[in-house]
Amino acid sequence: MNRLRRFDSKVSLDAFPSLGKTCPMLIENLQIYIERVDSHRNMARFYALELDRDLFGNTLLRRKWGRIGTRGREKLAAFDEEQAAIALFLKLLRQKRRRGYRARKRAA
Repeated sequence: MNRLRRFDSKVSLDAFPSLGKTCPMLIENLQIYIERVDSHRNMARFYALELDRDLFGNTLLRRKWGRIGTRGREKLAAFDEEQAAIALFLKLLRQKRRRGYRARKRAA
C-alpha cells in the first residue's frame, strides 16, 4: 500500500491474483545440445535449444548455433502461449536431427 495519505488508495496489490499466466509451465527450463561432426567435410557444428520463462510470464525459446569451440550465434523468441514455443522447439529439433545432428557421445 502507498503510505502517503494524499495518494493512499487503501488497496493492497497483494490482494489481487497473480498477474502472470494462470497455467503453470509444462516444461521447466528444458535444454538440448546436439552436434554434427564430419571430419571428411571439416564440419564441427553445435546447436542448442532452451525453453524457459521470463519475468513477465512469457515463454522464451533460445537458439544457439555455430562451430564447436566458438561462441556461436544466438536468437531469442518470446511467445505468449507455451504450446507455440513447444511446437517450434520440437520442429527445430526434428529438422536438425534429419540433417545429422546427434547428442554428443560421452568419453569412456
